Parts: sequence; C-alpha cells; structure tokens
Amino acid sequence: MIDDPNSETWLTLLVSRQLQQRLAKMSAAQQQSVDELAASLLDAAISDWENLPQTSWTVPLLDAGDGSGDALLTIPDELLASAGLGEGDTLSFEDQGNGTLLLKNAGNEDAELLKIAKKRLDDGEAPINVKIDDL
Repeated sequence: MIDDPNSETWLTLLVSRQLQQRLAKMSAAQQQSVDELAASLLDAAISDWENLPQTSWTVPLLDAGDGSGDALLTIPDELLASAGLGEGDTLSFEDQGNGTLLLKNAGNEDAELLKIAKKRLDDGEAPINVKIDDL
C-alpha cells in the first residue's frame, strides 16, 4: 500500500490506471484490442515527433570583409517562412550567451505600441512620452 498520495510511485500508479481505463474504452469503441490501439497511438505520436517543424538552425557568420570585425548573418529562407517573416520586417537578435541568438520580429512590438498609443489618443487620454532609452 502506498501511503503518500504525493509520491512519484503513487502518481505513476494513478496515471497508469487512468491510461489503462482510457485505452480500454477507446479500444472497445474502435473494436481493436488494447495492444493494437496502444501500438497505433504510439506510432502516430512518433510520426508527429519526427515531423515537427524545425525550430533552430545553425548558420555560419561571414566576415563583413571591411576590416571592422563585423559579421554577416544569412538567414535561410526556411527559417523566414517558418517564423512568418518576410522582406521589410524589422528583426531583433538576443544573445543567449551560449553561442546562440534568439531571433524576434521587432516590428510586432512597435505595432503593438502604436495600437496602444492610438487607442489612448482615440479615448481622449494624454499621450505618453517614451524615449527610446526607456525601452
């Protein structure tokens, strides 16, 4: 008997029992054995995991060639399409400190600030003075 309902063993047992009950109901509804249903669900889950969209890319930095020490970053078309980015978007980069950069669409933040400012003006509220240094 497991006395502590917060223990990992108790929680594992509870989840296992609930899973068995759900699989039994589903297998009866689909007229499959529990083993066949479990195998097909596992196959579907593995297929979903294998087909997840790519969320990170390794892209080499290219020397700008002007002696400045600056680098050029060529962003792959697949990354742009995946992130819904296109020509004319303003991007920002956040250094993650581990050799990676987090790419963000800076235009969305600006657009949201503009919506807030327009709503304040439309509602007759005083505009807010914000300097770039404050952001």
